[in-house]
Amino acid sequence: PGTGVFYCSNAAPVQLVASGANNYTWSPNIASNANGDSALAAPTATTIYSIIGTDLNGCSDTTTVQVQFRTAPNVNASTNNDTICDGSSTNLQAFAFGGGFGTQYVWTPGGLTGANQTVSPNTTTTYYVTGTSQQSTCSGSDSVTITVEPQITAGFSTVVNGTVAVFTNTSAGGTTFNWDFGDGSFSSSANPFHAYAFDGVYNVTLIVGNSICPNDTITQTITINTTGLSDATEAGMAIFPIPSNDIVNITWAYGTCNDVTVYKYCCQQSV
Repeated sequence: PGTGVFYCSNAAPVQLVASGANNYTWSPNIASNANGDSALAAPTATTIYSIIGTDLNGCSDTTTVQVQFRTAPNVNASTNNDTICDGSSTNLQAFAFGGGFGTQYVWTPGGLTGANQTVSPNTTTTYYVTGTSQQSTCSGSDSVTITVEPQITAGFSTVVNGTVAVFTNTSAGGTTFNWDFGDGSFSSSANPFHAYAFDGVYNVTLIVGNSICPNDTITQTITINTTGLSDATEAGMAIFPIPSNDIVNITWAYGTCNDVTVYKYCCQQSV
């Protein structure tokens, strides 16, 4: 490769190629990675390599090549916040030690230049930085990954059976759930159910959060409107004995009722 050959620490080896002979001997001994007229040099200090070439008549000649050793900068990439919410920003920082003065930095993706950057990725992204020393012309690199969490969207649907409301959580991006059932009762379950003591209209509020993104809140109105025993009796249903400690009998006076669901509640928990 000529006389002005240099090798940066931790870089790929330099390929040396000889010509003009049939057989070659390399010194210092790098036969382990020599292949006939070529060899790979990765010295740990500036080194002069000698190559002895021999032709078919046994005549030989010697040449040398000096590979200058240069120390590459040790580059470190970091961030103060490696997990952000979609739409937020975070910082990137690069620092190099060793390798000489005047280190210049290039970040990818984006082709950003400089040691400090502010980025706003909308998906989880790995940023790579390369620092090149103006003194040694050698480079070092490092990377840092920014994890992006999606924005929180609160949502739920409700099915009401008598005094019981069953809530199905349809939220996205949340890990914590705080329910206010509108009657002074609360829950932190993802998909709770709740038995209301009285008929009425209730505002049910769900607050969804996680450790990264701002909370999102949704409020929906549900109506509890049950049929009392007297109304059921007038419709032809008989329930006895009342009061009862164990077994309750239910009869229907008009034909056969195939769509009857019976719930038993204790302390507002379905059993």
